[in-house]
Amino acid sequence: MTEKNNITLACIEQEFKSSLKHCAQLIPLNRWHSIPEKTGLHTHASKYGLAVERAGEILFHKAFLATESRNQLRATMRHELAHFCVGIRHNHDKVFKRVCNWFSDDVHVPQKEMDDITAHIKFKWQIKAHMASGETVELGGVHRKTKIYTHYPCPKKGAFMSIKGVKVERFEFIEAAS
Repeated sequence: MTEKNNITLACIEQEFKSSLKHCAQLIPLNRWHSIPEKTGLHTHASKYGLAVERAGEILFHKAFLATESRNQLRATMRHELAHFCVGIRHNHDKVFKRVCNWFSDDVHVPQKEMDDITAHIKFKWQIKAHMASGETVELGGVHRKTKIYTHYPCPKKGAFMSIKGVKVERFEFIEAAS
C-alpha cells in the first residue's frame, strides 16, 4: 500500500517559505514584532501549531504528517505567522485576529481536513451528547473533562445546549482505549 500525498517535513518547510513571503507582502517584515526562522514538530495534546517566539520557531502537530490536509497546514501556518507579526503578548485579541484574518483571507479549510488531523491525535476521552429526542451524538475527543460538560446544565444559569435544534439532556465521557 502506498501513501497518498501525505504532508512531509519538506512540505511544511515549503509552506513556511511560501506563507512567510505572502504575509510579508501584506505587512513588511521590518514592521513585525519578531521574525520566525524555522519550523518543527510537537505533540501538544490540543494545538495544531505553536509559535515559539523566543526560539524563532513554528511547531506543528505531528498528526499533520499522516494527512493530506494542506489547506489546514496553510491556515495554521498563517495563524502562527500572525502571532510573530503582532507579538505573542496579543494572544488572540482583536489586534491578532485582524492580522490573522488578513493573512488567511484566501484560505478555505474543508471540514474533512480538520477531521483527518484530529483522527490522528490521541484523546483521553470521547464525549457523547444524549439528546432529548432519545438519540446519541458522538462529539469526538477531548483531553480533559471541563465544567461546561461535567456541570451541565449550568447550575447558576440553567441554560441548555442544543445540536441542530434538539436539546442536549446530558453529556457522557468514555475513556478512550490506549
